[in-house]
Amino acid sequence: MAAIAPFAQPSRGASIGGYGPAGNDEMKAIKALGALALLMTLPATTLAHGGGIDRQGCHDNRKAGGYHCHRGPLAGKTFRSQSDAKRVLGQPPAPVEQRPIVGKARIVDGNTMEVAGRRIYLFGIDAPSPGEVCEAAGKKWACGQNAVFGLSAIVERQWVHCLPRTRNNQGKIAAVCRLAGADGPDINAAMVRQGWAKAVRGGAAAYLAEETAARAAKAGIWAGLGR
Repeated sequence: MAAIAPFAQPSRGASIGGYGPAGNDEMKAIKALGALALLMTLPATTLAHGGGIDRQGCHDNRKAGGYHCHRGPLAGKTFRSQSDAKRVLGQPPAPVEQRPIVGKARIVDGNTMEVAGRRIYLFGIDAPSPGEVCEAAGKKWACGQNAVFGLSAIVERQWVHCLPRTRNNQGKIAAVCRLAGADGPDINAAMVRQGWAKAVRGGAAAYLAEETAARAAKAGIWAGLGR
């Protein structure tokens, strides 16, 4: 789209459209139209993501998964994480926090908990979003909400011990979380084993065995699905 020339601001006391001196209301209308004209010249991706695109021209795609780029040298490409994109650009990834994050968990969704005031994403797994609907035996059911219930049932009121594995420049932390200490049961693995999440492909791919077992048992989201 061709750039739209900015509106010239009339001098004090000038007439607008032949209707007398420009007052405050007319000046406000002119400024609003100028702002609208500038907004129309912005790329569609900027408007679509509402400021979510970072300095690389990319964003975390929560719905489809991965780190997708719209602008710049990586435009049109999708990566497993921001760290992978930075490696392609030759930039060092954000340092990973080494200390565990410990505390009681508040369940956000099937992938996410808040622990000690920090939002933690469960590393290596992908649960359906809370509003997502699945189909089994010809019937639709709220698999996303059931994934939230599944994570709540695993954690209950116990303290969790989360060891960060990755962190991007926006502070998003993905961690392996365990119940009741560093040697407790792996919460991430339990979510996949019970069929409430899939194992993420690529990278470590840590929970493929648990997903295979869940598929065979037709557990959770695999109910009614073929192996």
